[in-house]
Amino acid sequence: MENPVDVAGRISPELSGFISTRIDDPENESPPTLGEVRASLGSLLGEEEDEQERMHHFDVAPSMLDELDSLIGEFGESADASDFVGMTASEALSLLISVVLEEEEHAPTLQNVREAVSQGLVAKLVGEGRFEEDEEETIVSELQGLIDRFGRNAIAESFLR
Repeated sequence: MENPVDVAGRISPELSGFISTRIDDPENESPPTLGEVRASLGSLLGEEEDEQERMHHFDVAPSMLDELDSLIGEFGESADASDFVGMTASEALSLLISVVLEEEEHAPTLQNVREAVSQGLVAKLVGEGRFEEDEEETIVSELQGLIDRFGRNAIAESFLR
């Protein structure tokens, strides 16, 4: 179930980065939940540090454990952790998405961007000097990663920097 609130913008970059490492872990058979991310962070800190972390509620900035506990309190341990990670495209992919946006009459999906790449858009942009020749493989890989994570029908514009 997707959360109707944009929670990705409410969490710290540190927590977002940690959740991303858990999501990208090749040993995961399925996307991790907030509870699994919490357990992973707790095991990294160790029990003693975990207890110390809980006691430091006077810190100016909430700790990652405090943030996770707050999210778990609001959304539950079984909430899909990927819902809490903001995702933006690299500068190169953002440029590519922007070009597709200019050419499309409707909001393009990630699949539309992939089709534009397969029809030679990156080569055209290389010819115009907007991309280096060696960037296409990286862009295609990043685009495929977004499709794998968010689906081919995800609106491409939502990943712009």
